Amino acid sequence: MVLDEGAKIIHQREPIFNETEKLSVMLGCLCHDLGKPETTKLGEKHGVPRIRSLGHSEAGQKHAKSFLANFTFGERVEEGVLTCVLKH
Repeated sequence: MVLDEGAKIIHQREPIFNETEKLSVMLGCLCHDLGKPETTKLGEKHGVPRIRSLGHSEAGQKHAKSFLANFTFGERVEEGVLTCVLKH
């Protein structure tokens, strides 16, 4: 699961993230696919059915921003989370 992988990254032997960055990474993991419900479509490629969620990263940013508005993490955390959501 993405949260497990995020935890592995932030708890490396040699710390490379400060506490703000750790929080941003974990919240980014939690929020990374929030845009999928509104962008998921059934399509086809070479006659094979496919499920695609094109643009879910961009769509997920507004949902992540709305989620984060319920907390007082601060601007640096919010920027980090939104970057994780967009760039994943």
